[in-house]
Amino acid sequence: MSSSSRSTASASSQSRSSTPSPAAASPSASRRKRNGPSRTWSRVAASCLALSTLLLAAISPATASSASSSSLYFADAASELAARHRHLNHNQARALAASQNSQPSRTPPQFARRGMPMGASSFPPQLKKRQSTLNGNFASSGFDYVNDKVRGVNLGNWLVLEPWMDNNASRVLNANAVNAPGAHTVIDEYTMGTYIDHDFLTQFFTEHFSSWITEDDFRQIADAGLNHVRIPIGHWAFADCIEAGAPYLPLNRFDKLKEGVAWAQKYNLKVWIDLHGTPGSQNGYPGSGRAGVAHWPVNATYYDLTQKAFNYLVAEFTQPQYKGTVTGIQPVNEPIGAYQKNVQTLINDYYPWSWDALSYPDGANQAPSSAMLVTHDAWQGLAYWQNFYNQTQSKRVIMDAHPYFVYGPQEVNATDSFRLNEVCEYGNKISQSQGYHPTVAGEWSIGAPNGDNYPALRDLPRTDQVIFP
Repeated sequence: MSSSSRSTASASSQSRSSTPSPAAASPSASRRKRNGPSRTWSRVAASCLALSTLLLAAISPATASSASSSSLYFADAASELAARHRHLNHNQARALAASQNSQPSRTPPQFARRGMPMGASSFPPQLKKRQSTLNGNFASSGFDYVNDKVRGVNLGNWLVLEPWMDNNASRVLNANAVNAPGAHTVIDEYTMGTYIDHDFLTQFFTEHFSSWITEDDFRQIADAGLNHVRIPIGHWAFADCIEAGAPYLPLNRFDKLKEGVAWAQKYNLKVWIDLHGTPGSQNGYPGSGRAGVAHWPVNATYYDLTQKAFNYLVAEFTQPQYKGTVTGIQPVNEPIGAYQKNVQTLINDYYPWSWDALSYPDGANQAPSSAMLVTHDAWQGLAYWQNFYNQTQSKRVIMDAHPYFVYGPQEVNATDSFRLNEVCEYGNKISQSQGYHPTVAGEWSIGAPNGDNYPALRDLPRTDQVIFP
């Protein structure tokens, strides 16, 4: 399993794609199946510190989950979004170059760095005492998030399309855009619905949902020794949760989600359901459904629709047949609370509300559900949340962090050694968080912004491979 960066990972998939002519552009023209999962998430810690933390990475070079980058490295969300667009344009240029030059990659797969370690399966000695404060019965979810090792993948670009992960699809979609203001306008599902004929888009989505992820992927994930999948889905999977005027197409996403959970159950995999996009967008990232500005907190109706969508997920996946399989549900992905005060204000209400909704779906006087609440740190940093939840709530909360060591100005000329040191330092932060909540890195990357294109920055020789069991 490789932990290559999103930009690098996208480039690696681009070299396997061909450039379709506009005349040949069709929904099926964009579908190229990956060769199974190739990025892993695990309970973390940099081996140099022998820490035991939790990591989650994206599924494959072509299917990282969400267009997030680490906002910890940007002054504001607009700067982050601009950086992501630059990466998108860069990746598209590399894809075109790769399609015109079929020479093999300079670095054989056997020399690729394996990247982040898996981590120990128990708490490090310095946290043994703190572990006693985690008195929630997390194992009742179907997985012991305090003591067992988490390894898994995001099923990115499946039920929430993010064209930057699939350059061939991006070309097809943009080639079929009508009256779009630019050549690369289609970057999210909102612009898809705005500029692409809905009959064409329906056919495209239908084929995509059936081919991008299949039962065989779940089999391969299990065969690889992984134990979790994280499945993103947007609020627009539910027709009555779509905000007025938004051109989203619900189609059969929710049915495909349920099918995916059934496959996970068949292969004894645990599932996190991730509400990846909210009405108006919680972050302005393409993966939220609509890139640009986070309008989620400015309209009370958007919040109502978000709660409605979350309740749909809760009502379905807290049913008895999912017990022990769906171990966590995430109420929102990567809200930019650290950069937009009204987003954080809304989260301050939404997170406790979602805890109630998930913990007691049948009412406060009924038996609690087994699923845990998974909450992202909103780019505030993990320490911010140490005392956010009360003692009762903390027994059912898993913190989700998304450390990316690829975005931000300081990463542009960073050496591999510098990046690995960053990982070790972040491992300390996650270890501290483990004393308050089980903590998972739900998305991550330590890949270089430009892959291996700058050999001088690749300062760890091949003879010094970092290979982890």
